[in-house]
Amino acid sequence: MKRLSLISFLICLCANYIFAQFSTYSPNDNAYNVVFDVEDLSSDEIKFYNLLKSHNYSEDNSMYIVNVARAQNNLMLAPATIIEMTYAIDKKNEDNLGSNELFLNIINTTPKTIKEITLKFSFYNGGKQVYDIKTGDPYCILTFRNLKGRVDSEDTNRILSSILDCFHSLKTSDAVNVKKFFNKKANSCKIESVIIKYTDGTSSTKAALFDNGPFKQYDLYNDGPLAPLSKYSANDTNSETNKQNNNSTRDSQLPTRHEERLLAAAFRQPSINGLEGYSLEYFPTAGCPGSGTVIVRVTVSPLGYVTKASIFGGSNKNSRAREICLSLARQSRFRVPRNQTTVKSGTITYTVK
Repeated sequence: MKRLSLISFLICLCANYIFAQFSTYSPNDNAYNVVFDVEDLSSDEIKFYNLLKSHNYSEDNSMYIVNVARAQNNLMLAPATIIEMTYAIDKKNEDNLGSNELFLNIINTTPKTIKEITLKFSFYNGGKQVYDIKTGDPYCILTFRNLKGRVDSEDTNRILSSILDCFHSLKTSDAVNVKKFFNKKANSCKIESVIIKYTDGTSSTKAALFDNGPFKQYDLYNDGPLAPLSKYSANDTNSETNKQNNNSTRDSQLPTRHEERLLAAAFRQPSINGLEGYSLEYFPTAGCPGSGTVIVRVTVSPLGYVTKASIFGGSNKNSRAREICLSLARQSRFRVPRNQTTVKSGTITYTVK
């Protein structure tokens, strides 16, 4: 009887531990608001905004920096690791067995680098668990390495860079260790466990799963802690996102100047080809040297994130311009046609004038 009680206790303990491993992270619980008008700023934000303007930053750039600061504050208060996922079945490869391809968006909100993160997934059909038809195993296991986190800094340029760097859009082929899963009847999946190891030797088994609501109403990039940055950029695409250089004395509250001065050139709205039914939901802009076009070939996940990008051509042969456009393409976000469950490739054409 004592043995039975002990077993029951251990089962309950394990169940509670597994349940506590994940928390739900939802825009319904965390309202991360973008701000466009100075009248809607807090007292401290107004002071910061006016300080920026007094140092020759434009109104648009000052408001952009305020939203960057909001995003940084959100990251500091958010769970250490936030995960959003979806998956597709690749029926064209692996002898038509139905290779289950996972697409993950992970935000490492800590100032530490994730040395290694290992995730275990199970798959279901109509709520009933299904198994790998090659091995009978119940799980797919993926390990990713070297996921950067945010930085603690007064330098807004470094903060902006770290915010973009701490958002990781990943897929099965990015994993350094893969235990694949084959079952073409799987129509849902869930994360069973996560093990996170940081470069400083610490570790964690907890993560927050982003709840994007019914019918994928929300997404982690636009409705998670980065919302102020992404939504301000998306709704103010004509503003110059590269901050103005100035010769004033540096202040610890102000962004430092860019390491190099980019030639004053503006992007027209980029055009896309080969992606029928898709549209650009978010496309960052930047100053860029030279003139002409830069064409970038991209692969887009079912969530709309660019998972692969490479230079495809164009009349602007300036190597720096191509490097900038390649970086911008990787940060872009697409609105994906309904029921799109596979990756799709096409091109983005940037016109520099």
